[in-house]
Amino acid sequence: MIVRKTIDTDINSLAQIHVNAFRTHVNALLGERYARASIRWFMGNENSICLTSEIDGKQLGYACGTALGYKQKLNIDLLCGYYRDWE
Repeated sequence: MIVRKTIDTDINSLAQIHVNAFRTHVNALLGERYARASIRWFMGNENSICLTSEIDGKQLGYACGTALGYKQKLNIDLLCGYYRDWE
């Protein structure tokens, strides 16, 4: 297994993994579109990190994190973007 920085081509697979792993959680109930936007947010935020684990090129999971106090900015950014096409 390798762990590396998440790249754009990982996003769709990671969103599927997220929705399947957290089926009963509110953010998963919002669907893959929301999961993709959330992952992109962490990837694009200068104070954040997003890592992907894979074996033989197949994504197994991911971990994202950022500095304390990010939640309000994340929620505002995603809420404002929710009605736009995130693709």
